[in-house]
Amino acid sequence: MRRSHRLALFLAAASASGCSGSDDPPVGDPPTVTLLSPEPDTRVREYLAVAGRATGTLADVSVLLDGGAPMPATGLEEWFFLLDVAPLADGSHTVSAIATDAEARTAESLPVSFTSTATQPPDTSIWSGLVRNTDQEIVPGALVSDFESTRATPADLNGRYAMVGLPRDEDALLVGSATGYADTYLPRLLASGDVTFDIPLFSDAALDFIADGYDVTRMPDRGMVVGFLFAPLPSQSGLAGATLALVGGSAADGPYYTTPAGGFDPTLTETTTSGVFVFLNVPTGPVSVVASGGGLSFSLFPSESVGESVTLLFGRALQQAAPRGTPALASLADSEGQ
Repeated sequence: MRRSHRLALFLAAASASGCSGSDDPPVGDPPTVTLLSPEPDTRVREYLAVAGRATGTLADVSVLLDGGAPMPATGLEEWFFLLDVAPLADGSHTVSAIATDAEARTAESLPVSFTSTATQPPDTSIWSGLVRNTDQEIVPGALVSDFESTRATPADLNGRYAMVGLPRDEDALLVGSATGYADTYLPRLLASGDVTFDIPLFSDAALDFIADGYDVTRMPDRGMVVGFLFAPLPSQSGLAGATLALVGGSAADGPYYTTPAGGFDPTLTETTTSGVFVFLNVPTGPVSVVASGGGLSFSLFPSESVGESVTLLFGRALQQAAPRGTPALASLADSEGQ
């Protein structure tokens, strides 16, 4: 009798803890939502068709522009929204969708990037790509600007930027920047059409890593100039054997470049196949980087101000034409000799 009594108590406890029935109706699966349109990186001048599908006991489907306030879509399981891009700034934007069910549960799609070209002048180009750090993580909100004008465009939620309306067949200088990262300068040389180029941003930790590789301590009041020099077109490889030097500043400021052996030299001769160059502990102030090789000598960028971080430069310097406003040093020397 004692054992049967214990068994009865056990069965009663089990029933009370979860085996009893419930008067509440069963709750279905949570909602899902998917974007079918637009395709990633679509370019649009007037209206963008945003459409997709959703599942669940749906109560609402809305569209979000750049992660902003929800805008109600038409339909539920199959929904549609027509976005007017005319009020948007030219550049890269994102759209996503959010579905809400009867239980107030929500699901959001991944954002899709598109480029607004509402005010793009004819016969101009678009420079676009991703902004990422040295860990290959995207940097949403990073600012990409045209150095020679006040134009700027932010990277969207996917880390994608699009600088719209750059003159064709003219060189330009784009600058990427973000809080916590050093500036990156990207020269574009005589692009006849649209250009795709990802912008790398270096954090303080990445700069320390570079300096450690040269066994050099970063000085708090000095900067760094790091870059990658491409071979002349049509090659996409790094240029080996070019001589690079910093021009500007004052000799009283001390040496510009710290060699791996610990000595100082105002120039760096790149002898690897990588095309990478590094100037460490550069005095702050306006400087230019010049490169020579193959009988040509050009300035990579004109008199930029090196701050207390790094100026990261990617450029194709050894071309038949120099960046705008920066004549070839060889031509400049010829004119001075006359």
